[in-house]
Amino acid sequence: MQQGLLNESLTLKSFKDKQCKVPRYISHGLCTETSLNYLIMEYFEVTLVEYAQKALENGQTDFGQLYVKMIEAVENFHASGWIHRDIKPSNFVLSGNDVYIIDFGTSR
Repeated sequence: MQQGLLNESLTLKSFKDKQCKVPRYISHGLCTETSLNYLIMEYFEVTLVEYAQKALENGQTDFGQLYVKMIEAVENFHASGWIHRDIKPSNFVLSGNDVYIIDFGTSR
């Protein structure tokens, strides 16, 4: 398995019983028919970037609560013993009023 995807899979799997705002891990492995690696996790329809672009188009300019939730997601992730190492807007997704952190390929 590619090292980045394997690291992401194992990191996400380690959060299975923790209260962090990360996607729910389902499975990972190697597809024997195609020899391709896979990671199956919870799906989110809206990324932070997409949400912000649409909000700005609709005249919203106050993102204070959103920033707080992003910081809380990072704090919870780090408090669980991991360091993300790639914090950027595209590594956050939204579900309802919750903000989740994604992309753990470089996490330690």
